[in-house]
Amino acid sequence: MENNLFPNLNMIQTDLNTELYFENLKSVFDSMAKGYDIIAGHYGFDCKGCTDSCCLTLFYHHTLLECLYLKEGLKTLDQDLLKEVKIKSESQIMALKNHNSKEPFRKMCPLNFDGLCVLYEYRPMICRLHGVCHELRKPGQEPLRGPGCEQFTELSNEKKYLPLDRTPFYIELANLERGLREEAAINQRIKMTIAEIILD
Repeated sequence: MENNLFPNLNMIQTDLNTELYFENLKSVFDSMAKGYDIIAGHYGFDCKGCTDSCCLTLFYHHTLLECLYLKEGLKTLDQDLLKEVKIKSESQIMALKNHNSKEPFRKMCPLNFDGLCVLYEYRPMICRLHGVCHELRKPGQEPLRGPGCEQFTELSNEKKYLPLDRTPFYIELANLERGLREEAAINQRIKMTIAEIILD
């Protein structure tokens, strides 16, 4: 974990009034869902029945706001389930430490139980946008393109190219992140897995 000098997330949340930030983040997530559904509908794409679950992919998360929102979600779990989530998180962190970096790291997200996310409402942006083809636009540059997941690629070959433009969502999230960090007087970078956020 690269943020070993980063303040404890629980302490940050105690010191801040995060309610307004969370409400604004929900609005961004709602916009993401609408945009995603348009692209998925165009291709007839559906995650159901996928054997290559994106929850097996190791994602790193870089925004303080999303980390705090996930921690907020943990408060909604009953104690028995929270204990299981923490045990699974410890197992994943240990597995990652012992992982041979020559091979992709594939281990189920500690929030996935029986194929479903127990904190679906609180999941980070990448969990919401992963799957369909997408673009990220920077001024004066060609769009950065992502092809989507393997199941999507197989499905989309015969369809007219229609990507999800992630740019406005990234901008909105970056603006919220900037405001939160200024209020919290925090400028350290974050690079955390879901398991690390859970156990922080």
